[in-house]
Amino acid sequence: MTVLQKGLSFCPVPRFNTFLVDQELHRFFRNVRLKAHFSRIPERVSAVTASSEPIFKLDNLKLRVRSSFQPPRIYHPVETYVDFVKQDVKRVLESIEQGQIHVKQNLTRDEHLALVSLKNNRQLIIKPADKGGSIVVLDRDYYMQEIRTQLSDLGTYRLVSSNPTFDIARYYQCVLYSPKIHKHSTRPPGRPIVASTNSLLSPLAITLEKILSPLVPRIKSFLKDTSQFLESLQNVGPLPEDCLLVTMDVNSLYTSIGHQDGIKAVMSFLEEHTQFSSQQKSFCRDLLTLILTKKIFIFEDQFFLQERGTAMGSNMAPPYANIFMDQFEITFVYSHPSFISFASYWRRYIDDIFLIWTGDSETLEAFHHDLNSSLEGLTFSISSSTSSMNFLDTLFSVSSDRVLETDLYVKPTDRNSLLKFVSCHPKHIKVSLPRSQHA
Repeated sequence: MTVLQKGLSFCPVPRFNTFLVDQELHRFFRNVRLKAHFSRIPERVSAVTASSEPIFKLDNLKLRVRSSFQPPRIYHPVETYVDFVKQDVKRVLESIEQGQIHVKQNLTRDEHLALVSLKNNRQLIIKPADKGGSIVVLDRDYYMQEIRTQLSDLGTYRLVSSNPTFDIARYYQCVLYSPKIHKHSTRPPGRPIVASTNSLLSPLAITLEKILSPLVPRIKSFLKDTSQFLESLQNVGPLPEDCLLVTMDVNSLYTSIGHQDGIKAVMSFLEEHTQFSSQQKSFCRDLLTLILTKKIFIFEDQFFLQERGTAMGSNMAPPYANIFMDQFEITFVYSHPSFISFASYWRRYIDDIFLIWTGDSETLEAFHHDLNSSLEGLTFSISSSTSSMNFLDTLFSVSSDRVLETDLYVKPTDRNSLLKFVSCHPKHIKVSLPRSQHA
């Protein structure tokens, strides 16, 4: 427990590995040489050359093409610096080998043995919780069975008989480079998160994320973080008697979005909120179609195709889900008679919703039922209270004078920014911290 409480980002001091030191030095020297080399080029050369103007410029999206270019070793000050660093590192390594420098460990002997035991225990699966930053320790057999249960949902996943990577890559090239494009669309609870880093479709997902993310703050109900949530409450005055504090959560949002519904939502959003050309919007649609319909992953040496929703590990998943929910709200929420009559406040953080309801529990239940009946596959869980409610990193309670008192439960890295915000925006919000977080 002591080792696990250090967190999954904790890094034990490793045994000294001279090969890894040489490897990292090589990367460092390459970066220094690159800086020197390109700082001497008077005009920046585009990483992509084409006969016509690109649909989206990489610089505008803050993207670049990954390069393996090795800069020339012709800048004498840089090479002199590299030689000095090599000599210094060599002396340090020799001193460590001779015992003149001792590397201080950050684990006790018992903690080190516990870490080795955890690492070698093949019956345990240790993962970060998808929310809250906690660590989840699972029995391996349960974990594998949970994944098999997820994959048995034939409406979302389909077993593929062979590795389709080559066919997807060929289709990928057609989408990006062909002048005419043909579209094709076809116990603790588990969360289906597919690792997408450096995957075949990862560059496309990153590109689409760069296009969509700057547009997401235009969503009416959008919440960026806890600070923005607290700021949005500044306009909420004393609450009416018997009003309900409500939280709603979209059940498995990422895997509940039908491909055609999601693509339609994104295209409607782009039409309303951007001045993109028809070519740019068509390009976004083609990227999205490719990413959604060609999501292949491996489990137990078998290939699966995700036929519904998007993988939580994909870069474009958060803005995609946000935009889909915005279009859902426009279509089914904001025009609902009960929402117009009783919803005095509605904000959403991706799939988590905070709502202040001035009607009674019966009207809220009817509204909840209508939302669950609006779109096939999309359902909401709901909690309500007249006195207190948790949302994001906060616990709200209604004071005797009908204002919201707020307890913050925040990570140390977020604490200073939140405290600074709260000190500048005290209206209608009373804030306290747990004793362990008092400054």
